[in-house]
Parts: sequence; C-alpha cells; structure tokens
Amino acid sequence: SLFIVHCSFFHCSFPMRRSLVSLSSFFLIAFSVLALTIAYWTTINRDSLLTRSDNPRALIAFNRLQRGRILDRNGMILAQTIGQPSQYERKYELSSALVVGYASFQYGLSGIEEAMNSTLSGDESDSLTNWWKHDLLGEPKIGGDVKLTLDLNLQRKASNALNQNKKVGAVVIIAPTGEILALVSTPSFDPATFEKDFPSFSASNKGELINRATYALYPTGSLIDLFPSTLTLTDPPALPIPTRAADRNKTTPLQMALLTTSLLNDGVMPSPQLLITNYQSQLSRPIAIMSRDTAAQLREKIKEGYAISMSGQQTLGWFIGFVGENAICIVVENGTGEEAKEVATSLK
Repeated sequence: SLFIVHCSFFHCSFPMRRSLVSLSSFFLIAFSVLALTIAYWTTINRDSLLTRSDNPRALIAFNRLQRGRILDRNGMILAQTIGQPSQYERKYELSSALVVGYASFQYGLSGIEEAMNSTLSGDESDSLTNWWKHDLLGEPKIGGDVKLTLDLNLQRKASNALNQNKKVGAVVIIAPTGEILALVSTPSFDPATFEKDFPSFSASNKGELINRATYALYPTGSLIDLFPSTLTLTDPPALPIPTRAADRNKTTPLQMALLTTSLLNDGVMPSPQLLITNYQSQLSRPIAIMSRDTAAQLREKIKEGYAISMSGQQTLGWFIGFVGENAICIVVENGTGEEAKEVATSLK
C-alpha cells in the first residue's frame, strides 16, 4: 500500500497516526449512519416511503402487484386482477362496487380493498420471503383472496330492481346468522374507471361514492316505533367498511335490517357479518333487544311486510319484511313505501 512506501502504521509519527485514526473513525461513523438510515427506510418507515406520490418505485410496485380476488359466498368473482405484470387491470362486479371499493395508486383504497389490503396485496406472507422474492429478485407479488358473505345473485337482483326505474336508495338482506347477503346502494360507480371518473364525482351532487346502505341516515318516522322504546342504537354496526350510528330518529338501512333480523332470532339482534373469516367474528356480539314473545308477535304483524311513506324536506319510502328465511330492508329516496315494497316483491 501507499502507507508501506513511507512507513507502517506503527512506525508512523504520532500526528500521522492520529490523523489515520480520525479518518478511520470518520468513515466508521459515516458508514454506521448510512447503515442505520438504510435500515430505517427499508424496515421501520418503508410504507411511508413507498406510498409517497413522488416515488416512481411505488408506481412500479403497484403495477407489478397482482391483487387477490374478492369473491362472494359461492366463489363468484366480485373483483379480480387481469393482464400481465406492469399492465395489470382491476375488474369489478358493478353491483357490489360500494362494498368492494376501489384500489387506486392516485387516490388510495376504499371498502374491502382497503380493509383487507394486507391479504389482497400479499403482505400477510413472511416478510423475509417477500423481500427475497419481490424486492431482491423482482418477482411479481401475488395477493391472497378474500371471500364475502354476499350472494352475487341476490346482489344483482337487488341492484337491477333499483336501477330499472332509476331509483335512488338502498337494499339490505341479512340472514338470521347476521351474514349480509345483499348490500346495494344506488347510484354507484365503476371502480375500474375511478381515476378517470373522479373529477366528475367531485362536481356531482348525486352521491355516487356514498354507500347509502351503511352510511346514509334516514328519518324513520313510525317505523322505529315497532321496536321497543328502550332500544338504544348509539353504536354503529361493526363492519370492515364505514358505517354510522343512529342519530335520534334517523338511522341507516343496515341498522334497520339488523333490527328486523332480530324478529327471526327470538328477539336477538345478530352481529353483522360481511367477511367469511375469523377477523369479522371479533368485531361485535349479538344483542337481545326484546323478549321471545314480543319478537314472535311483531314477526306475525309484519309477515307480509311493513311499508311507510314519509314527506317533508325529503319524500322517502321504507319497507321492512322477509325474503324467504332472511330479513330485508329497502329505502327509496323521492319515492313511497309502495315503491319500496315493489322492489322487495321482485326479489322473492
């Protein structure tokens, strides 16, 4: 080395040895700081770096991800990724768009796409395996599937029943177990073209991005009087997608459907279920809201269904009843109870 030409380290003068030690310490500290910085950004703060809009690698990674499928209870496809790496496209079943949500690099995630992103994006698998296969070797990542309690046939029929007459509203069908078989809201949107359509949604007052079934609050009028006056609905139904609690005399179609389901369960309102997975079972527990006898009497009273029309600031039609062995709730904005009942009749 160059140092041997002049002197060995041990035979160098003291000032030179001190300079070498200082230089070595500097590089040691610099490399340590560099190593800690790399470790911080690749492990602790990896997600925030990847999701930055100015990070081109994030877009590359997003386009190379084959997200898992979202399926109904019978394995029918509600959302899937098609195409080749870097040219993937996400396709959706339109009737369940406001449940499934969207997956957009520009605008983020919503619905089940957001709630179950770790599964759908493949991040639940071993992190070391992910790093080796995808970050180091560059293999496309393949996400896992998610199965919902929805019944696609019922979902489509409910969506068609509302859309045929261009009705704005919601349909909720729940099994006695609490499994949600249909959760429809109109108007809706196509998640596959969400990024292109978003400017028009921002300028619209139609509420295409609002899930009326789970999030819109409607005045209940005399409908709520069917149920015990001691009933409190201060907590929103627990689902992996956004829901709202009742507000005085207003509630959501989902909440009213759950109340109707209690009539099939001897007065016990079930915990709503949207995912066929252990994750959902931890969200809430069934609640006894009336006696068995009261439930039986009320079930007999509305066995043909119960429809009301409301007027005021907004004309509104409600219907609650039963479709087969399941409870149903329908709301029609700017409509009547009879119109809501007609939607229910078409589903029997």
